[in-house]
Amino acid sequence: MEDVEAQVERLFLDAQNLLLKTRLKEIRKGRVTLEDLIRLAEEGL
Repeated sequence: MEDVEAQVERLFLDAQNLLLKTRLKEIRKGRVTLEDLIRLAEEGL
């Protein structure tokens, strides 16, 4: 059985992956502006 810390880390990574997939889908549909990309890049710093 995983400990709580490992479960939380896994949940965080799953959520981060889902957010990334959502952002990539928006980019493919052309719904993301250059300003959006700059904002996303700055959030990652």
